[in-house]
Amino acid sequence: MLETAQIYGRHGVAEGLAGVTAEVIEGLSIASVAERRHGAAGLAELMAINYGLTLPRRPAHVGAGALGAVAVGPGRWLVLGAPPDLGRSLHGVASVTEQSDGFVPVTLSGPSVLKCLAKGVPLDLHAAAFPPGSAATTIVAHIGVTLWCLDATPRFALLIARSYWVSFMAWLIASGAEFGIEVVPAKGRG
Repeated sequence: MLETAQIYGRHGVAEGLAGVTAEVIEGLSIASVAERRHGAAGLAELMAINYGLTLPRRPAHVGAGALGAVAVGPGRWLVLGAPPDLGRSLHGVASVTEQSDGFVPVTLSGPSVLKCLAKGVPLDLHAAAFPPGSAATTIVAHIGVTLWCLDATPRFALLIARSYWVSFMAWLIASGAEFGIEVVPAKGRG
């Protein structure tokens, strides 16, 4: 089994630029938000007024400054960079649950990121089918993940359940080895 200390660093092809770079985000606050019955309009209004964020109603990621949200189901979102007062400010219109310790966020980039992800993601991630802002909750090598496209370079963000993180990273390192993969820690952001 892969040990956490073995995850960081360069893996596979050692020469040249890494084909895939994985940044493991540390310290990002995450909260799940589930709108309450008849709370949709109030939730939308409070998120816009208090945080300048329009929650997407389709599988998508949106961001406003250090705050982001990804739709994970009807009336459900994961808020990234969640402020400590989120639950109090949405009282009565949504249920908010702290999830920061439940997920490990990872961003993937590099010239071979699409080839690497194609080894485990059962979705077409080409820009024509999955443009920036698109999101999905799916599986990667039998591990449940939420992923979204951050930009057209392309760069992707993934949320992996902490209990599967080491298994996911073992798959990622094995899949990215032929391109050279660099795994680095990064500071949290929305």
